[in-house]
Formats: sequence, C-alpha cells, structure tokens
Amino acid sequence: MRRPGGHLVPALGAALLGRLAGGRRVPLTVQVLTLRAFVPWLHDRLPLPDFLHLLAGPPATNGASPRGVPPVPEVFGHTEHWLRHRRLTRTTCLYRALIRYGLLRRSGARGLSFRLGLRTEDGELIGHAWLEQHGQPLGERLEHEYEITFQHPNPEDRR
Repeated sequence: MRRPGGHLVPALGAALLGRLAGGRRVPLTVQVLTLRAFVPWLHDRLPLPDFLHLLAGPPATNGASPRGVPPVPEVFGHTEHWLRHRRLTRTTCLYRALIRYGLLRRSGARGLSFRLGLRTEDGELIGHAWLEQHGQPLGERLEHEYEITFQHPNPEDRR
C-alpha cells in the first residue's frame, strides 16, 4: 500500500540516494548521517520490499566500489558510532540495518540479505533486524535465536 505521495516519494528517495552515490566521493559520516535523517521518512512511505530495492540502487560492477563506499568493517564502525552510541543520532536496529544494507549493496557487496525476526522472552515478543552475508550474521553475533519473519531478497523470488 502506497501512502500519500504516490510516485513522488520513490522519486525523491531515488534522487537523494543518487546524490549520495554519485561519482564524487562523499565522506562516510555524511552518508550515514544523511541516510539517518531520511530513512525513517522514506520507510514510513514505502512498502519494505520497494524501500529495500530503492536503498540497494543499481549494483556496482565487478565487485568494485565505484561510488567510494568503504568495506564492511568501516561501514559497521561508522554506523555503530553514529547510530548506536551518540544520543542525538541514536536509532533502532531496524534503521541501522536498513542504512547498512543500502551502503553495502551500493558498494557491490554480494550474498547480502536483510532480515527481520521475532523471539519470545518472558511472554513478550522481541524483534530484531540484522544483515547476513552468505547465510551468516554480518558484523554482529546474535545472542538469541530469532524466527525469521521477513528477508530480502526473498529466496522464493530466486526460483
């Protein structure tokens, strides 16, 4: 279901992400903080699969990083610093995973999947969002086992 704005929201999102991924080198901190500002707004206005396609953008060719996006450890280091440990820009695992997914997919990372899962603890549902690469959690150790409720790309789509 699209919210008000119809085709305008994806167009604005694509324009913003295109500016970040343009030919010139944009410092990673600027990319992370810009995405932090706009990801919640875009996420509220697009279905999650559409939003993930928008975040991923066109794939990099030959595993290269033509847009200047750094490797996994640097992406995780910056997102941890700015999105988990700074009070003003702190956010949830959902937005951290979305931002990481966008940055890493645009850098040409292969075998990457975005996952949402649920578990119960003391009768309450606890949710978590994370990335996996080639079926293994990326950049974090999952302390608990989660029942996967959503994953992108969906393995069913690959058949």
